[in-house]
Amino acid sequence: MNAQTAPVDAGERKVALVIGNGAYTDIPALRNASNDARLIAERLRSIGFEVTLEVDLDRRGFVRTLSAFRRSLDGATTGLFFFAGHGVQADGSNYLIPTDATLDAADVLSLEAINLDQVTEILNETTKTVLIFLDACRNNPFENGTSRSAATTTRGLARVSAESNTLISFAAAPGNVALDRVEGVSNDNSPFTTALSRHLGTPGDTINRTMIKVRRDVLEMTEGKQVPWEHSSLVDEVTLRFGQPGADGGITQDEGDWELVLGSTDPAVFERFITRNPDSRFVPVAQERIVTLRAAQEAARTDVERAALAAEAERQAEAQRDLALAAFYAPPAPPDVRGTFKDCDSCPEMVDIKGTEFLFGAPDPIKRAQPDERPARRVAMSTPFAVAITATTRADFDLFVRETGHLWPDACMITASDDTLPVLGSRKASVSDSPDLPVVCVSWEDAKAYVEWLSQKTGQSYRLLTELEFEYLAEAFRFLQDQDEIFDGRNICDVVNIADLSAPFSWRNFSCTNAHGFGIMPAASMPPDQFGLHHLLGNVWEWTQDCYADTPEAAEQRAIAPQEGPCDRKSMRGGSWADPLSVVRTSNRNWDRPSFRADTVGFRVARAAGNQ
Repeated sequence: MNAQTAPVDAGERKVALVIGNGAYTDIPALRNASNDARLIAERLRSIGFEVTLEVDLDRRGFVRTLSAFRRSLDGATTGLFFFAGHGVQADGSNYLIPTDATLDAADVLSLEAINLDQVTEILNETTKTVLIFLDACRNNPFENGTSRSAATTTRGLARVSAESNTLISFAAAPGNVALDRVEGVSNDNSPFTTALSRHLGTPGDTINRTMIKVRRDVLEMTEGKQVPWEHSSLVDEVTLRFGQPGADGGITQDEGDWELVLGSTDPAVFERFITRNPDSRFVPVAQERIVTLRAAQEAARTDVERAALAAEAERQAEAQRDLALAAFYAPPAPPDVRGTFKDCDSCPEMVDIKGTEFLFGAPDPIKRAQPDERPARRVAMSTPFAVAITATTRADFDLFVRETGHLWPDACMITASDDTLPVLGSRKASVSDSPDLPVVCVSWEDAKAYVEWLSQKTGQSYRLLTELEFEYLAEAFRFLQDQDEIFDGRNICDVVNIADLSAPFSWRNFSCTNAHGFGIMPAASMPPDQFGLHHLLGNVWEWTQDCYADTPEAAEQRAIAPQEGPCDRKSMRGGSWADPLSVVRTSNRNWDRPSFRADTVGFRVARAAGNQ
């Protein structure tokens, strides 16, 4: 029996369902599946098909779409189905995978996926000619070694049997996988879809001839790695085309031009097609393509503009950060040292200071720091103040005790003569009472009582230094200098009293020995700094009036607005004669309970400026 040519002409109704599933939620997504579906749908419309296009269908949507497709096939001569997405075979059956499938085991495939037999049954029951194209085995979602791989699922799709007058075309040979894209060749579409859209419906070509062309193109694009495959039971030579061939038996001008422009992404190409072929039946499709491509170009332009705006905003933000950093690290004006005064003959000598700005805490360029020294804060010292040029001496404190009868306990933490911790001992037995030494073994409570007595005696408001004031005094003439820079080229023992070479500790400074030997030194024994202050760093720790806070920011707030009521941690600064050099960093912070007394801890007084 001779095969008959069965052209599918404009008088016959052709219906197609095109599905592209790429946005999978539980198995690898496919970048190009939705692009493939749109490209094929556009091609089918251009050759006279009524097309239903769906993308990213879950199982429920897939079933509903197939049901609607069955109804749309009533009265159709040709039914066509195209699917781009994941497909697997299990126990000899092929399954098309909806986007919400989890595929935990092969025995649930029938519940989560769509059996290809359902699709072929719908088409064979309702139409004379059935064409099925499956770009559906592009990679195996089970090959990632996870527990989702079912033992009975295998690579690629299985062979199928085609019923009468049916063509089923696979993107790859049975058991093999198809590529989603070929870099530089088919970036936006799979090789199979690219070739199929190029040749499907070429005037005068039978579907068998079309698939030969498709197979050749895919082999070329994939360098022989992928071979499209068909199962056919066609009894007619099916030809999809518009109208009749040209007079010479070839294709018409507009059909040839359409073949050339169909794969273009430039709307100007389609505009030139319309200008050249104004009466072509492809004009409506070309116009639709122009609108789509213009919208895509506008979206891309908007994305570029949006990216440019974001980049400009980031540049401006970075410039603002640079300005803020420059302002943060800008050297401040030098302090104004206004001279010294005394409120009474037995009162401490004070120096008047009008401060400017400094960095409270350890800024990033200073590498050695404790957690409570960061982040640094730039602080303005807006209120002038006066500070004693030395720590309070034993003579000063003895006078206070005699005049007030202040109870000064003998118990005190005494520094050990080795690396062990201080032990509770006797102040009277262990600490010198030389009048020119800084007073030690005084608690914060003792120091507070002293400044209250001095205030009553002078009519001035004496107090302890705040942490802000202490650190400003230590850093005002050493802005952004670390400890190495501060002591560079200087004999450390001529500048600060710490544990020197003669000290019995493993942490001692091995570079020099203090002129007065190891231990506490007289309050004014070393040359003064630029403020005229003696021993601000080293010699003895100095209580401040602040409750301790864990960060410079919180400490700043405590200094500006002191905590009301008692607190169990009081700050002290400066380091002592028993400490290593690292402790006398200008930003180093320490604390203890208000009742704590030790032979390394004293205090220095301050008050409002004498010359406001």
